[in-house]
Amino acid sequence: MKLITFSKNCFVFATIVCLLPLKAAVSAPLTMTEEVNPSPQQSVVLPKILSQVAAIYPAKINRSGGEAVIVVFTVDEEGVVKDPTVISTPATQLEDPAKKAVLAWKFSPGSREGRPASFHLKAPVSFSVTGDNMDDAPAAANKLAAVYPYEQLIQGQTGWGEASFVVDYSGRAILTAPAAGSHSAFSKSIVAMIEATQFSPARKNKRPVMASSCDRAFFSPESALDPVARTVLSELRKSSPAIFAASDLDERPRGVAQRSAVYPRSMKTDGTTGQAEIEFIIDRDGRVLFPRIVSASHEDFGWAAATAVAQWKFNPPLRNGQRVEARMSIPVMFDAEKLASSD
Repeated sequence: MKLITFSKNCFVFATIVCLLPLKAAVSAPLTMTEEVNPSPQQSVVLPKILSQVAAIYPAKINRSGGEAVIVVFTVDEEGVVKDPTVISTPATQLEDPAKKAVLAWKFSPGSREGRPASFHLKAPVSFSVTGDNMDDAPAAANKLAAVYPYEQLIQGQTGWGEASFVVDYSGRAILTAPAAGSHSAFSKSIVAMIEATQFSPARKNKRPVMASSCDRAFFSPESALDPVARTVLSELRKSSPAIFAASDLDERPRGVAQRSAVYPRSMKTDGTTGQAEIEFIIDRDGRVLFPRIVSASHEDFGWAAATAVAQWKFNPPLRNGQRVEARMSIPVMFDAEKLASSD
């Protein structure tokens, strides 16, 4: 079993805190939408959001950033948004800007049983103060998907999470913290996803500036899975899953693409060396599915490791020359000395 060691590029904490502006912009990260009445059909592909804009605060409302309005809407067979309706809002003045923003979102069409179909969806709409403060809000350059917490995934538990953060001058997410969620695991996963994402910084007068932001995501077990992943998940939910161990294979699968993990920024000031063990499934195409935190010296190490491993790619697992699904585990070390030397 190969031991993988990770470190990260770090920032100077004291300098960043001193330079944080009093009034910061809130970006509009791509939102995970949720079907209002999930279909029992197995072959369902939800519309995928391609681009999203934040709603702009009305001129006469007190603006603090971070509020969200929950909107339900229809995405038709061609991916066009129709009939947005607000079902939750902290202020009635935010309803019209929220609906206007949703109508500007772009989706790829969804399908049922392989045929184009319309969907009734729900999503939070973030509000931006960039209309009069910033030229450009921060934007994700390599947005990752948050890891679905394994226990909640297996149980079919839906949920949501939210985290706040600041994007610094170089596009790194700093001061990341869970803000709210239906379960702490969902918010922890979002924090790890944000810290692994590279952003383009906000700009004012064409110069990079610090900007605060927040990200929210809905978690629904089967909605975003392709047929292969759904089949594997169904197998994992059985008492004795028919998934091979690494020792049952012709040879141990070799990694062909491995994303470096990000040392959790919550642990940086402690200078802690730690570890996490991540178990995961490799499907017949070599994709990593459903990473699970087996153990971790600190919970944040576990989420950082799982987020990285979820992006890995392997040679397809083979048993008697045939492609199969296989279960593997990897120990991940976080070295504080290497972290310090990279400052």
